[in-house]
Amino acid sequence: MNKSSFLAFYRQLEVVYQKAKAASPCYAHTIDFARQGFLAHFIGDETDFFYKPALTHLLTKSTNHDFEVFVLEGLSSNVALPSPSWKWNEIPPTGEIYRDDDFILTFESWCGVLRVFNRKEKKAYLWIQSITALPQWMRSFPLRSIVDWYFEPTAIQPVHSGGIALGNNGIMLTGKGGSGKSSTCLSCLNHDELKYLGDDFMLVNCENGKEAFSLYNVAKVEFENLEKFKFLEPHRGKFKKDDEKYQIFLNEIMPNKLTNNFEIDAIFLPKITGSKKGKLIKADASDALLALAPSTISLLKGNRELTFNKVSNLVKKLPAYTLELSSDFERNPEIIYNYLNK
Repeated sequence: MNKSSFLAFYRQLEVVYQKAKAASPCYAHTIDFARQGFLAHFIGDETDFFYKPALTHLLTKSTNHDFEVFVLEGLSSNVALPSPSWKWNEIPPTGEIYRDDDFILTFESWCGVLRVFNRKEKKAYLWIQSITALPQWMRSFPLRSIVDWYFEPTAIQPVHSGGIALGNNGIMLTGKGGSGKSSTCLSCLNHDELKYLGDDFMLVNCENGKEAFSLYNVAKVEFENLEKFKFLEPHRGKFKKDDEKYQIFLNEIMPNKLTNNFEIDAIFLPKITGSKKGKLIKADASDALLALAPSTISLLKGNRELTFNKVSNLVKKLPAYTLELSSDFERNPEIIYNYLNK
């Protein structure tokens, strides 16, 4: 697609959203992403219900903002997209239809989600064909692609990692699926002094290697593993379900356990060993890069080279340790606490 064709579609899209915003209930929220204000306009009850819960801990009362994003569901609003100049069946597997220095346009056909990003005018549009058709696990990372694109030219990078803090300092927990990352973060909720930044994605400053910021207040646990976390049982009625896990929106049940930022002391690479004791073993920057970069790149589907370079710079600035997990879930938070309290 050439730029003139894209711009013609974009200007028509703006008009569509203006009309939809005037005709439907619109919920405006200012969200603090790494000290950047995102003014989100959730047009319609369905979009607010689906996208807001994971972000409630980051909502501010300020109306000052650096960026705007408009979210609309086609089905409930009865609003169709403008006629495109491309053929839907010719969109590449990446979903990317158009990209230049100022604009990005993508469409994920498998879930019916269109994203338009305008760096020059500092706004984005998100159109969902049907929210009820979306998999429930998508509720746990709203606006992730938009946030990634916004921070591309900065030192800030979304990374596939959990974060646990003691006071103003904390550690990153990163590893491939099944490494014990999420369960370790979850177990820290039962520690009196540790705080939870996230278990899946967080924002980090890859230039100074120090600043970490929360993205989502969601914790996840497999159905069969819930019994290991007995402290969560009283809240079970508030959990949401996806295909494999419970989604726990922590700002609803444990807001005092959340932290929105901390200074990073180290990167921990959890490893399941079956050991009762559990321990930390010094690791190399290359180990941290291997644990952090591939999953971050594959899940974000953004500028792969830029993301790799940012993450590579980050791991060079921080000590890394393999966390050989104890089979006793209560022991692992103590290992983290002892490291941060040294």
